[in-house]
Amino acid sequence: MSQDLIYRAACAEYRFPLSRSDWQLTQSLRQHLPDDVDALFDVPELGTKIVVSVDQLRKSATRLSEFIVQRNELLPYTYQFKCERSIHPSVPAGGFSTGGMSGIRLPEDRFHVYSIRAGFDECYLRKMAIGTDGRGIEIEKLDLRGTTRLATETLGTIAIRRTRKRTDLNVAITY
Repeated sequence: MSQDLIYRAACAEYRFPLSRSDWQLTQSLRQHLPDDVDALFDVPELGTKIVVSVDQLRKSATRLSEFIVQRNELLPYTYQFKCERSIHPSVPAGGFSTGGMSGIRLPEDRFHVYSIRAGFDECYLRKMAIGTDGRGIEIEKLDLRGTTRLATETLGTIAIRRTRKRTDLNVAITY
């Protein structure tokens, strides 16, 4: 799923589909080049037009493009996980993917249920308990970004991998 970045100049329209993770990347770049990110990507409200000079767009695009090339170590990772087995015996476990899964039980913890979530610059495990009102409440949120394996009772071993975020952002801003 993507959302289009649209620039209009005179009678021409330039449309670039950017993935959700590229849009998230613009937010992480904001801490380093806030004015350039604002000039290239910000709108006060989704769909609202703003006017930025061509010179400002070019300068911001150049600075941001150079920053991405020179400081690519700052680009975030995408995290994925793969379960050894499925919760449902009739469903194959599948390969690495982003997203989330709940209903996980860990060895030697029969009182809590866990869920895992992985994606753009995130990989965490939530420990849940049943509250006094009968609803689930989060007890703890564990960061798994430095972990490669997690042993579970329900899914077997969960393998975790990370890959550097491939970005199409540079293509859109240097066009």
